[in-house]
Amino acid sequence: MTTAVETQGTVLSIETATGVFTPVAKITDFSAFSGSASVIDTTNLDSTAKEKLMGLQDFGQVSINFLVIPNDAGQVALEAAKASRSLKNFKLQLNDTDNTTYAFSGFVISKPLNGGVDAAVTGSATIEISGDVTVS
Repeated sequence: MTTAVETQGTVLSIETATGVFTPVAKITDFSAFSGSASVIDTTNLDSTAKEKLMGLQDFGQVSINFLVIPNDAGQVALEAAKASRSLKNFKLQLNDTDNTTYAFSGFVISKPLNGGVDAAVTGSATIEISGDVTVS
């Protein structure tokens, strides 16, 4: 019998030094791997209907929301990655019995802050994935 995976305990980490992954603190929710492959039209004058090939897989983006902790090393690393426009390595580890881990590279393309009356300061980050996602 397969058991559903609980979201609580999922960790997103960013590589801050070679082989060193730093978790991003206080994540409240995430959305991942929103992309899709492109469709290549191969229709020609001999075709009797549209003909297509599947293009390269596009894994899209990973988006996270979090409570802002200004001195959290993971949140600081996200800001630094955005400012430097550098490709970074990430890991998204689920809280299942196998510790399923999705490893990918990407660019932090946005990291806004949000606030309001009677509310905690929150932030979000969007990571544009470049290349393949591996699962282990």
